[in-house]
Amino acid sequence: MGADPAGIGSDKAVISIFDIEWEKREARQIALEIFAKTTLGRKGGFEGIIRNRFITYHPLIISVDAVGIGAGVVDNLEEDGYPVLRIFGGGSATEKDIYHSRRSELYARLRDWLNPGKPGRIKLINNDDLRVQLTQIGPMFQTVKGKIRAPSKEEFKKKNKRSPDELDATVYCMVKEEEWKERPGVLEISLGKPSQYSRNEWAQTVEEEDEDREDEEQGHYGNVPLVDL
Repeated sequence: MGADPAGIGSDKAVISIFDIEWEKREARQIALEIFAKTTLGRKGGFEGIIRNRFITYHPLIISVDAVGIGAGVVDNLEEDGYPVLRIFGGGSATEKDIYHSRRSELYARLRDWLNPGKPGRIKLINNDDLRVQLTQIGPMFQTVKGKIRAPSKEEFKKKNKRSPDELDATVYCMVKEEEWKERPGVLEISLGKPSQYSRNEWAQTVEEEDEDREDEEQGHYGNVPLVDL
C-alpha cells in the first residue's frame, strides 16, 4: 500500500494498493482511492482510512510519504504496530550509486514496469488523473554525477500547476521487500486473510485463491476497468 497524505488544501490524499509478484514480474493495481481536503486523526480522517484499508487489503507494507504532514501519520501507525515504511522523496536511494534520490529510484522502477522492452507486465487503474500525470512527469535525466534523477514534486507542481498525488501514491508501492531493514510484524486481525497466516501459509493461500479473484479488479468505486500500459 502506498499512501500520500494531505491536509486541508488543494492537494489530494491518495491511497494506492498493488498486488506485486517481483519474481514473476507481474503487478496489478487493485485500488486507487482519492480523498479531497482530508483531515487527520486516529479515529477519523486519512489516518483512519489507512487503518481501515489495512483490515480490508492486508498489505505486507504501508509506504507513507513521511515528509511534513505525513510524519504524524507514520508516528501513530508505528506506535500501534502497523508495518509502516517511511518514504522520504528527497532522501537517499537504496541504490545510491545509480539514483539521485529515493523518489527518483521509485519512479525509475515504475518506468521499468511500463517499458515494453523490459520483462514484466503491469496493470494500472484506468484513472484520468493518473494517466495525465504519467504523461506530465517529464523525462528522467542524469545529473552531473551520472545519477538518474526524476523531477521533484515541487518541480512538477511548478510546471503543471497541480500535484502528482495519484502518481506519487502509485510509485510508493514500488518498494522491494529486500529493502526493509527489519521485517515489520503484521497485526493479527481475526477478520482478515492473509495477515492471520505465516508467510509460507499466506503464499500458498494466495495461490489457491487466485482463481476466485481473477476477474475481481477492485477499485474505489467497485469494479474498475484496468488498462495495460
